[in-house]
This record gives sequence, C-alpha cells and structure tokens, in this order.
Amino acid sequence: MKKQSFVLALLLVILNIFGCFPNFQASSVRKDEVADTTKIQSPTKAYALDASVILLPRGFVVRNDSIIGLGQRFWLNKSDPVYRMRAIPLDSIAAMTHYDSRMTGGRGIATFLLGTLSAVMAPLSIYCISCPKCCFGSCPTVYISSEHDTTLQAELFSHSISKRLEGTDLDVLSHQLSHDDTLHLRLTNEALETHFINRFSLLAVQHPAGTKVFPSDRNDVLLVRSFQPPLGAVARSGNDIRDLLLDPDNRPYRSGRETFASLAQRGEWDWIDVNVDVPEGTRKVIMVLRLKNTLLSTVLFYDVVLGSQGLLALDWNKRLDDDDAYAAKFQKVYETFSGVTVQVATDGAWITHSTIRDAGPIAWKSVATDIPVLQPGRLTIRLEFFPDNIMVDFIAFDFQTSDEVSFDVQEIQPLAIHDNVGTPREDIRQLLREDDDQYLITHPGDLYRFTYHVPGGEENDVSLLVSSRGYYTEWIRGDWLRVRQRGYRFDLSDTRGTISQLVRSWLENKDLIEQRFSESRIPVREVQ
Repeated sequence: MKKQSFVLALLLVILNIFGCFPNFQASSVRKDEVADTTKIQSPTKAYALDASVILLPRGFVVRNDSIIGLGQRFWLNKSDPVYRMRAIPLDSIAAMTHYDSRMTGGRGIATFLLGTLSAVMAPLSIYCISCPKCCFGSCPTVYISSEHDTTLQAELFSHSISKRLEGTDLDVLSHQLSHDDTLHLRLTNEALETHFINRFSLLAVQHPAGTKVFPSDRNDVLLVRSFQPPLGAVARSGNDIRDLLLDPDNRPYRSGRETFASLAQRGEWDWIDVNVDVPEGTRKVIMVLRLKNTLLSTVLFYDVVLGSQGLLALDWNKRLDDDDAYAAKFQKVYETFSGVTVQVATDGAWITHSTIRDAGPIAWKSVATDIPVLQPGRLTIRLEFFPDNIMVDFIAFDFQTSDEVSFDVQEIQPLAIHDNVGTPREDIRQLLREDDDQYLITHPGDLYRFTYHVPGGEENDVSLLVSSRGYYTEWIRGDWLRVRQRGYRFDLSDTRGTISQLVRSWLENKDLIEQRFSESRIPVREVQ
C-alpha cells in the first residue's frame, strides 16, 4: 500500500499557492495506520485539501483508505448540498471536528474557509495539524485596544471544555480610567477551536479611592483595602520562595522539571506554605493571588486525552456533550489535575477552604479568596496543586475588621458591536445578554469589537471586569487521524495510567511545547 501524508500534501499545496513559509517538520499519517472498518457515530466536519467542508451528520466508517458516510459538501463559492453517500480519501483530509448539527450553517463554514486560504493562517494551520500538542490553544481571548497598542487582558472559561461543562468566569481588566472613558474590547478566537459564548458583559465597579477589587473564587467581587506581604513562603521542596511572590513581576514560582519528575511519578502534589500574623479585631483575611497555568494541562487534554484516542476522539467529544453522568465523572477526574486547593492549618490539621480553578496558560489572572478568622495570631495557608501545572507570581493579604461592603457594581451595555470587517452586529447583543440556549459561535481567526462608554467616578475609583459564560470544543487535528493499535489510549477509569502517561509526555515534550506554543497562534482576520 502506498504510504502518503495528507499533511505533506497540504504543505505542498499551500506553498505552491502562497510561496515560502517557515519550514515546520510535518509528521506522516499513513493510510495503513488508520484501521479499516473503524466506525464513528459522531456528527463530523471534514476539512479537505480542495478548501471544501464535508458535513457528515450521522458519522462515517473507514473503508478502503476513505471515510464513507451520508453527507453534504460545501465550498466557499459553490456547494453540492445533496445529502448522499460520499467517499472521501483519507489523504485528501486536512482536519476533522465534531459539530452540533443544530448550530452549523454555511456562514460559519465560509468564514472558516476565508481564514484557511489566507497567507498568514495557512502555515500555522499546517503546524497545528502536524504537531497538535505544540499548537496554540486557548479559550476566547480578550484584549483592550487603543490607537497605540493592543494588550491582552484575559482568557475566558478555560476549564469549560464541553457543553456539559459550561462554566462562568470573572476577570479584572488592567485599565486606568480617565473621568469619562471610551473603551474598546476585542473578543477573539486564536486557536483551532470552536467557541460557544453564552454571555459576555462588562462590569464597572465603583469603590473607595485607593482600594482595589478582585474576582473571587466564587465569581463574585471582593474589595481589598491594603496589600500585606506574607511573612514567609516555602515550597514543598523546602526552598524559601518569598522573594518570588512579593511583586506581580512575571517572575513566578513553578515546580520545574526535577520537582515535577520526583513528585508526579509518585502521584504526589506540590505546594506553597505561606503565613501571616493576623491582628486583633480581624474578621476575615482576604488573600490575593496572581497566577496562570503552565502548558501541562494543555498536554493533558491535547495529547493524553484526545490525541491518544485517534478518530475515536470524535465520539468521545460527543459523549462528553451528551452524557451527563460521564461528563460529571470526567470533570471530577479533571479537577484532580487542575486548579489550586487552598487549605488552612487548624488544630494541627489541614482543612480545605476553597478551590481556585485553572486560569489558562495565556493570560495572568488575579483572584482573591476570603478566609474567616476565629482568633488572632499566626495564620498558615497551604496552596496545593499538581506539580508544574500552576505558576504563582504574587501573594498578598488584607485584614478586614468588618463585613461592610462599600462598592457598587454596574453592567455597562456596549455602544456598538462590530465584526472583523467593521460591519455593525446588533444581532450579537441579544446572544450575549443572558444565560440561555443562544450562543455566539466563533471559529479560528474570528474577531468582534465592542465599544463602551464608561463613566468615571467623581470621588470613587472605577475598576472594570469582564463577566462571561460558555464553553469550547477542540478540533480533531490531522495527526489524530491515526487509529493507534498499540500503546496508551485514554481511559477515564484509569487515573493512575493517565498520570503515568501525562508524566511521560510532559517530560518528553515540555521544552518543544513551551518554545513553539505561542508561535502557532491563529491570526485574526481584521479590516480596520
């Protein structure tokens, strides 16, 4: 049997059309590595080398080096929408993804194809197809734009990887307001993902001058009047890391390769122990953290969970969307690896106080948690997390003597919403207003611009936060088309095996992934 690589074919086609691009090494997907008679029951989109999209709402079967199923075929400027049996050669397919037939339309397909055929997106798409675990992955990303620059502010609901795991998020923006300010936000999709955004709103919080507000671990708002550094901070290794946590300066504590190898292989977690002296009269202590994920959770999801299943990842994605019990079980296992558990030393034991969810690997997130105080004196807090999954850049404390809340939260409606080519999109306003069954669905390269008027406080300070809700789904990358006959395949009931595979993959791929990850960000298509 002739062994061909569809990735290499895609590379040659694009290079012939657009000229020279960076020389990424494409990995082969051989026909004889895709098992004949493999049956996929998930609705599927297949993205072909001729720039068409084939919709297979009942799935397909692999037979004679082709995927065969009832479907429709669309190009950017023409279509063959007849619902009939189709046979698509494996080496003509660039990538595949599961789709929800109730949410699929020609407009979304055309939007994607415009991006696929653009000179800037093509080589990055090739790279993501050939090296899935190196590919940029995020959730919706939020930027503030001005005449002079565009600054990353947040990534939204990074923990919400399916419809059944849809979640909320609250992120503070680092923006200094003038008295009356016009704010421009950009909401983007910069990864090979489909984003389903249920709600997106801007909150303006007026609070006393000199204070700060932060989102809490409960997705509400906490007021902070002062920042007191920890008296001490020690990692599980015994190293004093206090100096790394005094300022939000992008010099974080992270476990590192050696600590990861020694702890993760034994199934043990890393931690940071911090302590402060609580003054008399304190009712509660607010702890503020600045953190983000490493790329370890990205490897867990891309390589260990999805990549190990090959084509069967399509059915797995569908099951995660349709099966409440399975989704709940997966979420419980996922939480084993994710987030930060906050524990408080009480009477010689560690009592779990709260959990701070994963922030994602793209943007730093500031978050606060409030801890009731029963008596003054030394307070010791442990932040526990899976080794090398979390980077902590800043920790500070505020001691509050009353439960008085002295801030006001106002939702600011956008003056205007525009898409990437400047077309007004008032239809989007209703999609993003409420938690309901209406979603703004975005594809790789999509961009929406929101313009707000934010009134400044005359005596108070004003802080801005983005409140969001939604989920996202990963595309099946070209290299995942292999149906692997040997080796590891993700099994939800085998946590020990999952950890073992994650450790192996992280130690093998960490350096390459950290070097290449941001290079594969999908450029947004924008006309000023």
